[in-house]
Amino acid sequence: MAIAGAGAAGITLALALADHGLKVALLESGGLEFEQDVQDLYAGRIAGREYFDLDVCRLRFLGGSTNHWGGQCTLLDQRDFERRPWIEGSGWPIDRSDLEPHLERAHDILDLGPVDFEPRSLGAPEPGLIALDEDKLEHRSFRYSSPPTPLGGKYLADLEQAGDIDLLLYASLVEIRLAEPQGPVAGFEVVDRAGQRARVQARAYVLALGGIENARMLLASDRDAPGGIGNRHDLVGRYFTEHTALTLGSVQPLAADWERAYQEFVHPKIGRHVRHWMAPGDRLMREQEIGNIATVFGERTYIRPRAPGYVALHEIKESLQGREKLPDGLGWHIVRVLEDLDGAVMGLWERYDPTIYVSAMAEQVPNPESRVRLGDERDPLGLRRVILDWRLSETDRRTAAVMIQAIAEEFGRLGIGRVQVAEWLREESGWDPYLAGNNHHLGTTRMANDPRDGVVDRNQRVHGCPNLFVAGSSVFVTGGFANPTLSIVSLTLRLADHLKAQLAAGAFQMVGHAAAADSR
Repeated sequence: MAIAGAGAAGITLALALADHGLKVALLESGGLEFEQDVQDLYAGRIAGREYFDLDVCRLRFLGGSTNHWGGQCTLLDQRDFERRPWIEGSGWPIDRSDLEPHLERAHDILDLGPVDFEPRSLGAPEPGLIALDEDKLEHRSFRYSSPPTPLGGKYLADLEQAGDIDLLLYASLVEIRLAEPQGPVAGFEVVDRAGQRARVQARAYVLALGGIENARMLLASDRDAPGGIGNRHDLVGRYFTEHTALTLGSVQPLAADWERAYQEFVHPKIGRHVRHWMAPGDRLMREQEIGNIATVFGERTYIRPRAPGYVALHEIKESLQGREKLPDGLGWHIVRVLEDLDGAVMGLWERYDPTIYVSAMAEQVPNPESRVRLGDERDPLGLRRVILDWRLSETDRRTAAVMIQAIAEEFGRLGIGRVQVAEWLREESGWDPYLAGNNHHLGTTRMANDPRDGVVDRNQRVHGCPNLFVAGSSVFVTGGFANPTLSIVSLTLRLADHLKAQLAAGAFQMVGHAAAADSR
């Protein structure tokens, strides 16, 4: 088994397969720490809506983006998996119940404590959660990895000591070779830090490079498959979705201290941070034909995506608070702050403004025109760099408007407070000037039973390629409002079970000619 990418999905898969006695080559483009020249391989161009720089919103060394995640997790709703007639392209070929057998193990991997996301059983700080009309609004609970666990650091010793895992650092995947046009994979072509090229051969192959790079690699591997592997129906890279970060309005309180129940707190029994959010009730969602969205109350949660000074300052603070150490690439972060002092100061002001804001993390509905594609510029490895064309829809905007209106009506009915709707939602068009993403890259190799609707099947195998699989958030069909890491790990454990069964049954045969890459 050859796995490209050693982030949340790749590390989870390698350890799960090695536990079963399967030989695994785990390829990581970077090393054990942040290195600028490796990180620069992520650089690309933004063609659509303003977005984070592509070499900033991901990390390219062991552990991947778990090296700077905030640790926030919750479950996808059951309705996120369902076909919603008013949302074109919705409906997974699997159900949430397919992930539930893997949740306990996923919680262990991510240091989340016991599996429990029920607001009533978790409780809340006094005066307790508001008694909502659940046809309109429901409570949802988020849990936090404690501390936010960088999987590379946590599992490095396990990877090195596992006799069945070859951890190959500085092994950058540059091409997927097929045995014959539109046939099985014959090998992963990799380049080491000295520029030496080698082929890694296995019975089965997995891309676990992240929501952007999975699509990039399939598109770039067009020597044996014109247009890219798995791209017969021009779907690879399409349906790029994010979780939009929005400010919907603010609250002038009428009742005392109600917002305390919606602040992050340490749960006394499970020893993990918990925070309660509000989401649309099932009836509201279906009657108003909106996407999924969750709101939180307090400081303005999100900042402009083009304030690199504040982004860098925030990363330093999060590392010190969550991991009690300075972040990797500290010098790079300091330079970013100094280069953008205005952005850093403005971000701090916005962050600590005492107004009670209504902030949201919202589902972006599938949009085939929101996509990852390849440009003409090439990186030092010879790969064409990414162009990200991020596009939103009127449904995404209407979801936010319906949600803040429901909150205003409920808060008025209950005497909680008066809600002021954000100015951008009182206009006929336009978007939140603070709109940003959450660095959640979803949907670019979406899952579907029919190859005309998606890139991989229900078992995450690339349609038309019998021994190539994709792991990670790129296989998501829709993303709800849930941070993706818990779902990524759960899906990957499900994939591990499938691969173990297939390999045990002799489903995959070695093809092509092997060449070894140097292991660490």
